[in-house]
Formats: sequence, C-alpha cells, structure tokens
Amino acid sequence: MLAIDFYDIYSQNNKIFADVFESLIAAVYLDCGDMERTWKMLSSLIMPYIDVYVNQDTLQDPAD
Repeated sequence: MLAIDFYDIYSQNNKIFADVFESLIAAVYLDCGDMERTWKMLSSLIMPYIDVYVNQDTLQDPAD
C-alpha cells in the first residue's frame, strides 16, 4: 500500500507556486526593463488575492 504524505505534497506545491511566481516577476521585469513598471503590473494582478488572503476579516474565526 502506498502511503501519501500530504505535508510533502503541500510543501512541493508551495515550492512550485513560489517558483512560478518568481519566474513571472523576472519575465515581466525583463520585458519592460523597469522595476517601477514591473511593480505596477504585478501589483494589479496580485493585490486582489492579497486583499482576500490577508484581510483581517477573513482571518477571524467563523464561530465568532
């Protein structure tokens, strides 16, 4: 029987996601050649997700 280590799968997926995100930043920067423009472009893409996942309201216990 094959034992599944869910923590290992979770860790690998986080690593893959981080690598893809890092590659995206590098590709945008290399394409436009300006860090300020890179930040503007990427912040418009990631801010909606940051607002959802970091918003203090979403971190509260649903039982409250």
